[in-house]
Amino acid sequence: ACLKEIFSRSPLAVSIKTRMGLESTREFLPILDIYKKYPLKRLIVHARARSGMYKSPVDVPGFLSALEGCPWPVWYNGNIFSPESPRELGLAGSSPAGLMLGRGAVADPALPRLLRGGPALEARELREFHDRLLSAYLAAGYDGRAAMARLKELWFYMLCKFPDSRRESKALLKSQSPTDYCSAVSALFESGRLRVPYGDEKTRLLVNEMFGEFNSIAFNSSRGTLEASVGHDDICMSSFMAIQDLREHKQYFSIDFI
Repeated sequence: ACLKEIFSRSPLAVSIKTRMGLESTREFLPILDIYKKYPLKRLIVHARARSGMYKSPVDVPGFLSALEGCPWPVWYNGNIFSPESPRELGLAGSSPAGLMLGRGAVADPALPRLLRGGPALEARELREFHDRLLSAYLAAGYDGRAAMARLKELWFYMLCKFPDSRRESKALLKSQSPTDYCSAVSALFESGRLRVPYGDEKTRLLVNEMFGEFNSIAFNSSRGTLEASVGHDDICMSSFMAIQDLREHKQYFSIDFI
């Protein structure tokens, strides 16, 4: 009755995303018979039963056996994490009309490009992706803590890209303020490439403050300016002037913390 009302009243083409059953994927054929009564634009099948959530294996044979006789395009969803996934799952040579990406694309925003034969994700791209999301959340009216919470949900998946940075990953997930979060993000991207000799506790605090302020600068597209998202830009401006001095071949510069 629900589907009948939707299709009778919707002015738009309707696609359905479905699991293969509540308790078992063996429930799918009767479910599919119901869908076949309606003029879907496409059917997207997550090849698991709902009871298994994401822990149960995907039922690719069951999915493929249901493709035959479907009157509309059928897309596959489930455990696509790399360009090799379709072959490893047994989808190679089959005829799903398309793939829907879920957790794999969250963990690796370049996955759609990889599946088309493109290059792998670079750290620079992931950092830009993160920073643009942060700027967009702030521009949409989220405060720093709310934006941080949203981004931590993504990091739950994206941290797989940093298998050798457990300490930095832990600091990111445990950060309680936007400043600490920004410092942790910077440390994560620099882990394995840039090591800062902290020395004593005072030096460690100053380095964390410096990293946090560097990472608080965002591009304001409406004004065409770089601005501090947390209200401080002294270190960044001082560093910019120091870099300009270096480009002019001056030998010494200093940054004073006040």
